Amino acid sequence: STPGLIDPEMLATKTSAFNEAYFKQHAVDSMGKTLGPYIITVGGEELRAERIVEVLPKAVVIEIASSGGKAQTLRIPYEKVENCIEVHD
Repeated sequence: STPGLIDPEMLATKTSAFNEAYFKQHAVDSMGKTLGPYIITVGGEELRAERIVEVLPKAVVIEIASSGGKAQTLRIPYEKVENCIEVHD
């Protein structure tokens, strides 16, 4: 490749900082204890993830508290994650 030119391949895939490695690091601590909760921004909406349930190759599965008090799981593709911050209640 020619120096100074931008590789079009790099432009095609918008790599998110929020990927499999990121969520694996944030799912549990070194002792295996579940971390969280997190506020995850998806499409401009803030979702409160009580915990990260599963980290998949293309998506993260989070647990959210629904209105009925029952936990619900959501699967969010990494490219949809705009932000993720840990919440300290």
